[in-house]
Amino acid sequence: MSLKFDYQSIELISTFKILREMPRQIFFIHNAKCGGQAVRKTLLSSEIDFIGTETIDVEKNIDLLQMLIEKKSDWLIFGHPGDIKIPSKEKKELLSIYLKLLNILYTKTTIIMASRDPVDLFRSWMHYYKTRVNNHIEARNTNFEPSKLSGMKKIMLELTGLSQIPSNGFWLDPLKESDNLYKFLEIIESSSFLMPAWSQTHSLFFRERFTIRDKLRSKEKFHINCINKINSGDLFIYNSSQYTDYARAMLDEYLGKDFSNKLHSTRINRSKNKPLVDSQSLENFEMHYKRDYLCEFEIFNCAK
Repeated sequence: MSLKFDYQSIELISTFKILREMPRQIFFIHNAKCGGQAVRKTLLSSEIDFIGTETIDVEKNIDLLQMLIEKKSDWLIFGHPGDIKIPSKEKKELLSIYLKLLNILYTKTTIIMASRDPVDLFRSWMHYYKTRVNNHIEARNTNFEPSKLSGMKKIMLELTGLSQIPSNGFWLDPLKESDNLYKFLEIIESSSFLMPAWSQTHSLFFRERFTIRDKLRSKEKFHINCINKINSGDLFIYNSSQYTDYARAMLDEYLGKDFSNKLHSTRINRSKNKPLVDSQSLENFEMHYKRDYLCEFEIFNCAK
């Protein structure tokens, strides 16, 4: 499987000093709630061959894994790193191949990842939970994983203070957005999941996720350093909410001319009725959130 790149048609824009060659292997991380569905749709409409992480299974695709590990051909992998099937601990040889693949994805490829303002992202997670549960109530989405849906329902009940699921769906008062965020964070921290609070860090540092999770739970202070990988050309992070000229140029360099325009015109937002809130009114929550989840802000600050 190879990328359908037309090398002759790719224009390197000297304004941005794009001097490095097209990488042969790309890992495009689907960072949750950062426009990943739009990226997937644009890759498909652009007829760019890619391997979805959800299709990678060490036990079933040993030939594919061997091709990825040998790195003798061009390839693009897109998706959530957590979607790659993890072999059982008993199958040590397969587990070793899986870990080797993860190591290649995070150390031997060019990584592309969309990022987003951490507070806005956390808000999106809260309203995503509400939308998912409400869609299920209204029978618009009955295929969502039952265990995840059950957890979301429990969190929404706790967030709204209700004793039972309302027949017309959950509603969050837009005038209490800040209060809702404080409570949502408190609920997330009291659960074993914790994911919405550090989803960007989880995506970019998936191999170290357990160590980072333990640090976050214990409130241990630590820093995320992306600068070296960015300066070496091994990592490109862009702001999914506001494409800069530089970001557009880089996306076009990596994925073909006009990719950024197609991506920009493909907007998919699954979280409904998210209130428009002045960022000024969320400043206190931002300070509170940043205190324990500085890693999320450090990643976003690297977005170009």
